[in-house]
Formats: sequence, C-alpha cells, structure tokens
Amino acid sequence: MSNAEAVRAIYGAFGRGDVPAILDKLDDAVEWETTVPVSDVPWLQARRGKANIGGFFECMVNYRVEDLHALVMALKTEGCNVLDKIDECEYGKFAWVIDPEGNKVELWQPPVGQ
Repeated sequence: MSNAEAVRAIYGAFGRGDVPAILDKLDDAVEWETTVPVSDVPWLQARRGKANIGGFFECMVNYRVEDLHALVMALKTEGCNVLDKIDECEYGKFAWVIDPEGNKVELWQPPVGQ
C-alpha cells in the first residue's frame, strides 16, 4: 500500500469512526507530533506508540452534520459558544463549538456524496 493509499484508508476510517481500523494502519512505534499548544487543545498532545494514539480518539468528539452553515447560525442564535472559524477543504466543512463544560466539540459536514 502506498503512503497516499494509507492516508486515504486512515481518513476513511476516521470518517466512519473506526478507530481500530486507523490503529491497524499505524506502525507500533508511531510518533504523533503536533505544533498546536496543549493549552489550546487539551486532547492534542505528542504521543508515542500505537497503544497511546487511541487516547486521541477517545477524547475527541466529532458530530457529523448535514448543513454546517445553517447549524452554526442556529447555534449562535440560541446563544451557544460557537467559534467564528469555519474551515472548508476537500475533506468537508468543519466548525467548533464549546460545550457548557468547556469542551471543544467539532462539527463536520462531509463532502457531497459521502
């Protein structure tokens, strides 16, 4: 399997929420690095080894939505703490909301046809 095929397989598994399939594609000695400060995203931290990578997925909440822009507008109207940034890329549209306990929750609208 090429690197590009592996990345596509991992991303597809991520979209399905299939953590075991993601971990299956990783080397046992994988090193997970990030440039995001841990204080900004508490679950995103450097991790070493396949056994520790699963912790990233256990902490992240991601909701799949049908119309991200409409949902963001509705949440803001209701007074929810929605971050202003909406990312759009080949993998879909992403936005984030902070829940009442201070947790960052991701909203994801997949590309058309997925």
